Amino acid sequence: MIQKKNSTFKQLSASSLSMILAFGLFTLFAFKAEKVNQTIDRQITNQTGFGLYKKPSGIPVPYDAIKKVSSEFGMRIHPIKMVNVMHNGVDIISDEGTPILAAQNGTVLKVIRDKKGYGNHIIIKHNIKYKTLYAHLSSIDVKEGEVLKEIQTIGLIGNSGTSIKTLLHYEIHEFDKPIDPDIKEGC
Repeated sequence: MIQKKNSTFKQLSASSLSMILAFGLFTLFAFKAEKVNQTIDRQITNQTGFGLYKKPSGIPVPYDAIKKVSSEFGMRIHPIKMVNVMHNGVDIISDEGTPILAAQNGTVLKVIRDKKGYGNHIIIKHNIKYKTLYAHLSSIDVKEGEVLKEIQTIGLIGNSGTSIKTLLHYEIHEFDKPIDPDIKEGC
């Protein structure tokens, strides 16, 4: 009976020691992985010249070309459907053919030409956290995968898709969720 207890004790001790060792190794590797991620983040930030989490803050149209912001972020009556809906961006009124500028360094994720919805539009990925969308363009001057610099011309303001006037519809997405571009301060 004493031998059986002694054997059980040895098994429990070996099992406990294995668990403690496994936990220790897991903690060590998790700590090293975090340090590697921080190093990569720093390298990307240094190479690209912008932060991994920096929100695009530029106005995507030359300041002196803006006539007004006709619709802001938030609930509104849709101008065609005449129902209360969420407006996920801002509508910037300007003359047709006004250049549209990249709000921040980034890579063109999508170029879409359509006769409905957003019409001709561009989606730019700026970093891990933020993307921007530029809609209702008359022309598109970039291609998918192209690397852009802040204030580079990406297209021209127009009236494509479901819009009732010449404008730029501009959105900022934070982890794929629309947020207020808040450009009214500069206009």
